[in-house]
Amino acid sequence: MKYTKSECENKIAKWQKRLAELKEDLIVGEWYHVKGIGLLVYNNNKSTYGFWNGLFYEGYLLTKGTNTTLATVTEVEEVLTKEAKHRGFDFDNYYYHKGVLRGGSIGPSGHWIIKVLFDNGKWVDNPPT
Repeated sequence: MKYTKSECENKIAKWQKRLAELKEDLIVGEWYHVKGIGLLVYNNNKSTYGFWNGLFYEGYLLTKGTNTTLATVTEVEEVLTKEAKHRGFDFDNYYYHKGVLRGGSIGPSGHWIIKVLFDNGKWVDNPPT
């Protein structure tokens, strides 16, 4: 099938518009920088959680069209680690992966002790003593 130059240009313009729309879509469960606010998790226009000016809160609403950029795993790990330490957790290492922050230290027996500290919006109630 052959297209005229005008038809090709129209098709290209439609695909470019659609590509731009796809880039604007937020991904459920991903962390985003929100200009002037902090880091929030997108939850399909439902109540969510995140950091407002450095403080952890639940009950935010992050909607499409908000001025956002995708946060890196390192950025999320850093802000969650800082909050974990603020909550009294004291581990040698912290590791964030797919919504879960873990803390790890070498125990008295010389083996690693690893604990889940944060799991997709929920913090462990009490830090270890």
